Amino acid sequence: RARAIVDALSPTPERNRASASLHVLLGRVLAPASSPADEAVEASYLQARSLSAGTGALRARFESQFALTLTYVAQARFDQARAAFEEIRGMFPALPEPLAIFVGSFLTGAIEYHSGSLAVARSLLERAVASPQTPPTTLGVDLRLIAASWLGLTTLHLGGVDAARARLAQELERSALLDAPVNRGFVVQTGCFANMILRDAGGLDAWAAIGLGLEGLPAVHAIGRFSRGRAASLRGDHRPALAEMRAGLEAYRATGQRVALPALLAALADAARAGGDDDTAIDCVREALAGAAATGEIRQLAELHRLQGLLSGGDRRRVEACFRRALAVAREQGALWLELRAATSLGAATLDTDASSATRRARRRTLAAVLDRIGEGRELADVAEARRVHDALA
Repeated sequence: RARAIVDALSPTPERNRASASLHVLLGRVLAPASSPADEAVEASYLQARSLSAGTGALRARFESQFALTLTYVAQARFDQARAAFEEIRGMFPALPEPLAIFVGSFLTGAIEYHSGSLAVARSLLERAVASPQTPPTTLGVDLRLIAASWLGLTTLHLGGVDAARARLAQELERSALLDAPVNRGFVVQTGCFANMILRDAGGLDAWAAIGLGLEGLPAVHAIGRFSRGRAASLRGDHRPALAEMRAGLEAYRATGQRVALPALLAALADAARAGGDDDTAIDCVREALAGAAATGEIRQLAELHRLQGLLSGGDRRRVEACFRRALAVAREQGALWLELRAATSLGAATLDTDASSATRRARRRTLAAVLDRIGEGRELADVAEARRVHDALA
């Protein structure tokens, strides 16, 4: 009704500013009901940007461009996200310095995290969380909470399991004090992905239960359902687990979100392989690799190469080449947990061959070097398997 009133007015700068603000509010209303990646949400922010152009209304321009950047991240359109951010950077001289620091660190950190530059992302997100000022936007989300949640996930990738768990638990508690459920939903999604990386069935069950309770947030509910299935697969209950994971994945796709699809497909591939469905696993890995190549979301690339190796049958050279590639990518990104998994798979492959004692010693040293850097999460199954392979290579 408000838009109908404003749009009926003569197109003056004042009217365009008011209309732009209403379109930003519309995007805010639409996003939780579907997802930030929904085409209708993007259209609202694009209209707000168009209306605010040339009006001199810095706040309307800033809010629409900021929201649009986050929408492109949710859609895994990182080139567009970077371009949108460059327009925001042009506004920095007109913003208070602390606010410009937060915005630059927050948005760049989010893009770098999904692009696999983990150490860079952690530094940027730490700077954002420490900033004394966040944008006074009408987006309806706590941006510091989102930055802290992304920081927790980035820290986990880099090996800080305990620190990541503590941060996510803290943000979940803080989200309960905020009015907008979307804040809690974001933390819950992040917690689910964190426990998927760790392959922690108990942790996944706990976070999935919270996500399944947020039925008004379709993307969060979908991740909760997928996570519940993944937890079941990790416990060996494969057939119902795969059905649940597929249903969760399709519900997630239906929201329009594309970010994190490689992570979901990698988890589904791992579950399908464990359940004896290699064809599904191979299809998932192929789709995930194609998506990573198309979007630049490569933070799961090491795991996808590792899965390629596990699904390469009896071709020993190809198997080991995939594991070595996985190891190299994990090291390049600083993804310690994925490096551990790749080193374990490479070592395990050596156990099944007539490899020389020198090769066995070399791979044992590789695995030992990664285990020495794992200071947290030592109770998890991945660490136990790494130790078993390490000892067997002696």
